[in-house]
Amino acid sequence: MFQMLHELPGKVRLPKEAYVTVQQIYYPGFTIAGVGEFAAFIAVALLLWSTPRGTAAFWLALGALLGVLAMQAVYWIAIHPINKF
Repeated sequence: MFQMLHELPGKVRLPKEAYVTVQQIYYPGFTIAGVGEFAAFIAVALLLWSTPRGTAAFWLALGALLGVLAMQAVYWIAIHPINKF
């Protein structure tokens, strides 16, 4: 988030063509077939599965798993349609 806010003033000053070029530089590195997002879900699910129920660690892992799922929901419901536009 900080990086995005830090870069925004410079990007806003760019002409449209330059802005689109700059955005394309970042995009491929963050979208390698969704491997990172899928791996995060699997890792947190395995962590939750291996953590004893009823402990503080279990509830924290459950919160992390719900956070990963919420992140995906926000992306697919709000951000992905905007990117497609």
